[in-house]
Amino acid sequence: MLAISPTSKESPAIAAAIVTVAAVEAQKETDALAGINGKASGTIEELTEKLVEQTKALRESVQVSISSVSELNQVTYTLSKGQSLSASAVADLILKYPELAAQIRKTTDGWIFEGQILEKIRQAKLKKAIDDLKAEGDSTRAVAMESLKRIQFYGQEFQSITTFAEARDKIKDIEKEITEEQKKNAS
Repeated sequence: MLAISPTSKESPAIAAAIVTVAAVEAQKETDALAGINGKASGTIEELTEKLVEQTKALRESVQVSISSVSELNQVTYTLSKGQSLSASAVADLILKYPELAAQIRKTTDGWIFEGQILEKIRQAKLKKAIDDLKAEGDSTRAVAMESLKRIQFYGQEFQSITTFAEARDKIKDIEKEITEEQKKNAS
């Protein structure tokens, strides 16, 4: 950037042009800094989006497991009262849980399942729901930690910048890192 001293002998038009050029250069540098800040925010937004998608998928899995457990609880309750199941209810259960097919028995009133097969399936569904909840927590923690690391990194980078030349160099370095990170995440 050019410096203008109060004793400059240039004409006012030249001095104004120099000031305008300096202002345009300063604006370009400011815009470049704003652009890299936007890219850093975009990367963090991508991480947040990924977390939201993972959390949604895990919650849906947990809901399916909970629904299955509720259904199995109801069937167990019905059978514990000495009642039988209808053929259509048994068919629906066998479609959902094929392992039940080997444990079915016909009674005079309908159908029942032998042994503890319903309890085993119920326990498996409960374990899956618990595992999915733990996975959701682990995933949330991992993405949050990655986001914090990036925020800290970008904060340190911006604090160390003292001149526009350093800013320009840092912008190039950070843009390169963001591009490499996006390529790595895409593959």
